[in-house]
Amino acid sequence: KAGVSPATVSRVLSGDPGFNVREETRRKINDAVAALQYEIPVREQNQYRFGCVLSHTTDKYSDPFFVDILVAMENACKSRNATIAVVKSFKELDNPQILQEIIGAELDGIFLMEHISPEAMTALKTHIPHIIFIDKDEPEYDFDNVGFDHTTANWQVMTTLLDRGYRRIALMSGSSPGMPLSETIRMVIYREMLRRAGIKYDKALVKDCGW
Repeated sequence: KAGVSPATVSRVLSGDPGFNVREETRRKINDAVAALQYEIPVREQNQYRFGCVLSHTTDKYSDPFFVDILVAMENACKSRNATIAVVKSFKELDNPQILQEIIGAELDGIFLMEHISPEAMTALKTHIPHIIFIDKDEPEYDFDNVGFDHTTANWQVMTTLLDRGYRRIALMSGSSPGMPLSETIRMVIYREMLRRAGIKYDKALVKDCGW
């Protein structure tokens, strides 16, 4: 009704001191608030608001692995006076308007389940005080990461199969956006364990299914 983006409304109504906006725009928003009798939500004292950026292939909530993580985070928040207020996919962050909506949501922190563009990363770092990666431990990022040891896990899988006498072992896998399957830890461990067992690598047994 005010003719501006939701992010602009959010930042004006929250009194964001770092957000410069024309007085005409501020007036339009306040007029719309009055006309719609919009009740400006009051943030509960000491309630933490987090965002979550999902990794997915097609539909935002279709991947059981990442959705399970999201549900676990939501359940943990319920008992800690916190909420997951914003959920987006990593591809949606390429849209400048959506990125501004995240920035304008006054988040205390954000969970990232996938790599995002350098531009989006810079914007989040500037406006969101706490960033945690989920299963994306990369040396170029100076953030906490919650995940598992990919090297050990894949070594255990291959060791188990080889110890049970399997010789033709297939690999169905995927990789992060922009990374070839050949450079993933899964592929590196797969080929190295085959080499140690004296088994010739057969590319016909490898399928990059893109998750």
